[in-house]
Amino acid sequence: MEQFSGFHESSKVWIYTSPRPFTSIEIDFIRQELISFCSNWAAHGSQLKAGGDVLDGRFIVLIADESQTTASGCSIDTSVRFIKQLSQELGLDLFNRMYFYSKEGDKIHFSELKDSSVLVYNSLATSLRGLRMQWLVNPSLLLTVD
Repeated sequence: MEQFSGFHESSKVWIYTSPRPFTSIEIDFIRQELISFCSNWAAHGSQLKAGGDVLDGRFIVLIADESQTTASGCSIDTSVRFIKQLSQELGLDLFNRMYFYSKEGDKIHFSELKDSSVLVYNSLATSLRGLRMQWLVNPSLLLTVD
């Protein structure tokens, strides 16, 4: 996760999952939208140190380094509106927290989490530290996010 190397470990992250892999055109579009959004994202008039990326072709990660400026309720609401707009433009539900993904070899599979021996993507992480340490976990660890 080198794209987040300049961010403090306690940076706040939000992870949005897609029910299907993004196309390469969609990934380019999402990355451009993230750049535009993050360059203007502010909390109470103060610019947030923010970034975002698409991970593994299926996950949108938005990050705010709160060591400088804390993301306020209003700024978080703004990010939710941004992701809702992306959802509409892509024709996807990026807010369904019941999606679980597992990784077997190089492939990512949608799963209903019936097999506890596979690693699953932890879209519940709330900090960069949690994202780095627990991005792929055993399902039994999903309750210990950060």
